[in-house]
Amino acid sequence: YLRLRDYPAAKDAFEKALSFGPRLAVAYVGAGKTLIGLEQPAKALQYFRRALSIDEESVPAYIGLGDTYRCLKEYEDAVEAYRKALELAPQSATALVGLSQILLRQGELDEALVQIEQALELAPQLAEAQFTLGEIMRKLDRRDESIQAYQRAIRLDPAYAEPHYGLGLLSQKMRRYYDAITSYRRAADLRPDYAAAWLALGDVYLETGRYEPQPTIQTLANAMDVGNPSNFVRVLELFGHDVDRCRAVLRAHSVTDAEAVATIKAVYQEHGYLLDPHTAVGWHVAEALADPARHTIIVGTAAPLKFAAEIERQTGLPVDNEAALGQLARYAQRKTSLANDYDALAAELGRIYRSIYE
Repeated sequence: YLRLRDYPAAKDAFEKALSFGPRLAVAYVGAGKTLIGLEQPAKALQYFRRALSIDEESVPAYIGLGDTYRCLKEYEDAVEAYRKALELAPQSATALVGLSQILLRQGELDEALVQIEQALELAPQLAEAQFTLGEIMRKLDRRDESIQAYQRAIRLDPAYAEPHYGLGLLSQKMRRYYDAITSYRRAADLRPDYAAAWLALGDVYLETGRYEPQPTIQTLANAMDVGNPSNFVRVLELFGHDVDRCRAVLRAHSVTDAEAVATIKAVYQEHGYLLDPHTAVGWHVAEALADPARHTIIVGTAAPLKFAAEIERQTGLPVDNEAALGQLARYAQRKTSLANDYDALAAELGRIYRSIYE
């Protein structure tokens, strides 16, 4: 299940194994990997640490720990975990790949290339190593080598979404928009929750003026799940369906569930303010696009109370339901029951309108 990227099924299987063998370090490692796939890195940490408490020389546990810290952007801890894995197993190609990916994110491209070349000498059939090589070559603007590495990764693992996304980025940069859309769509088909791929498809609109509605996907910020939002029609009307006017005002960005959760925790720790998932997305983007010469206003339009269970599960932070509900209790509740009928709804909306404006 883990290799098929069916993370919910994999998690159930590993949890079942742990119910029979509570000291199986390898089962804790497997469960931790599924939680990374489910974008729950904070919880994954607990499983990898539990595995190491059982087997303090578990190389897969140290690699999993490194992968988790990488997801949390705690890069120093990630490097330490990968180096510990390499200390125990110097020939671990997986640890070298993880270390290379950290160096890549930190912009140390030459050193990242050294590490990934070592990994490929040890395991040329490792799809993640070929993908990482493709990423490094793309950053170095060595396009042909990047394309070849991505294609090798896809041949080795046809269900691997990330190389398709990488090919899409290259195609978009070369203004081969049809190829870019094809690659982004393939990435999104393979991983329906791949926010960056969906965002990239939207971003193509800002470059080409071609709007491509997409299927709805499930995220923590559920108002942002809609792949063909009715509000976008209003945006198009606002700009007179002129893509150049859109480009002058709008910018596109993507945020993963893991990044939204990390933002909620960071803002709470720094400011004592609890964000809801939607506002966390806005906050994360505001920081990513921050301009020191300008002030930024972030509009929060949802209360954490609406997402209390999910926020507590994902972050471990308490949501003060009583205070919020106490404020609501001061107001009288008014409601009207309607039949499941469009005409009844239209009539009620008309009545409300007339009561206000006539």
